[in-house]
Amino acid sequence: MKQTILKYISLLAFLGSPFFSSQTFAAECATGTAPLAGCTIDVSDITYTLTGNITPASGGIGIQFNTGADRNTVTQTGNITTTGDSAFGLYLDTSDSNTTNLTGNITTTGDRAVGLLLNTSDSNTTNLTGNITTAGDSAVGLVFRDSDSNTTNLTGNITTTGDNADGLRLQTSDSNTTTLTGNITTTGDLANGLFINNSDSNTTTINGDIITSGTDGDSEPIVLSNSDSNTFTLSGAVHSLGEDQAISLDTNSQSNTFIFKRGVSFIGGLENNGGSTNKLIFDMGKASSYNIDTDSTTWTLEDTSKPIVSGSA
Repeated sequence: MKQTILKYISLLAFLGSPFFSSQTFAAECATGTAPLAGCTIDVSDITYTLTGNITPASGGIGIQFNTGADRNTVTQTGNITTTGDSAFGLYLDTSDSNTTNLTGNITTTGDRAVGLLLNTSDSNTTNLTGNITTAGDSAVGLVFRDSDSNTTNLTGNITTTGDNADGLRLQTSDSNTTTLTGNITTTGDLANGLFINNSDSNTTTINGDIITSGTDGDSEPIVLSNSDSNTFTLSGAVHSLGEDQAISLDTNSQSNTFIFKRGVSFIGGLENNGGSTNKLIFDMGKASSYNIDTDSTTWTLEDTSKPIVSGSA
């Protein structure tokens, strides 16, 4: 509960009205050379093709979709680098059904400087080939807030170094599909790899490792709070180097499914306080064996290739 409250307060800090009322917006985006200062999109049904790096002044946002900017297609080839507090890399605010293709890295330096943020934005498709790297407290790599039915594909790593800087955070967001081919690494305290709060029916696939190293006791690779019917597919290391659980579900999280592929491994227990409606599915082949620590909690266990043998999981 302490962790959820602290993260909720942090979310309000960078999404509160004082920030939005004082933010200075960049010029409108236009096809051609990407403006160094970043750009905004205020219209709908437009196709933009941008080439070049974006490096706004301190506090500036890289690319921003403003309220009502819907059904646009944006292709950006080049890096987005921001500095300063609340300087997001890519930001969609109350914008729906957009397609964004980014080839390049997103790098932010500053507190609350989220790499990729969707706020009250639905049915968007975002394809990123490149890394997301943040340095700052509460500088989460990827955030969905009150945003539903988005599809996000990332080929690259998410790395955060600040406290309370999760790799991926879903807050009151449902039915999103996120696929990451790469690793998630967090080094700060209260910094989870994945933090899912009040969010249902999301599908998340991680083709890579999730490594956390915070030593505060609240830096698990995967945390679910009050979240139901989510599906996770994991195929790499899920390691808590700070001696926390690898996976932690609270008592209000039900009917979630974790699918473990060949190559998955854990440092830390798999803590399920939500009861037997939560499920672990082992999809690692008939020859595979496994020995997991469930932290004295109970999961429903399945194996796609063979019956579960007592004592094997």
